Amino acid sequence: MQSILIRNQLRQATNHIDMLEDRLEQMSKSCTSVINNGKTFVQEFQKFLKSIYDVRELFSSDDVTYKSLAKFGEYLSEIQALFSSLFEQTTNSVLRTLTRMLKEDIKKVKDQGKLFERLSSDYDIALQKNADASKTKRMYTFYE
Repeated sequence: MQSILIRNQLRQATNHIDMLEDRLEQMSKSCTSVINNGKTFVQEFQKFLKSIYDVRELFSSDDVTYKSLAKFGEYLSEIQALFSSLFEQTTNSVLRTLTRMLKEDIKKVKDQGKLFERLSSDYDIALQKNADASKTKRMYTFYE
């Protein structure tokens, strides 16, 4: 009876692990997409910065405009560096952790569940054989 209860709990846990695996895969795909789009954003942002500096050169005779565009470019350059760092950190921490969880941790949990199922099944078979052997032994004793 307890074996049935444990098996039901194991099935529920297995279903939960399967749902977790699906959601982690979705999260990993979304994270990859964000990182790729972020890299594209950073590349386009760099082109934008270059165009600001190109426009700045057209105002080399106007000191106020030249300095304003230079300062604006510096601020945007800092923002671009922060974005680059953010995408790099996301790749190094979140995406790698998700990948490790999917490839290693979830697999280990599933393997342990399968091992338990196999051992539980072997145990039930052994109990059944033992019960059958006891019945057979009683029958031989009865006929003697």
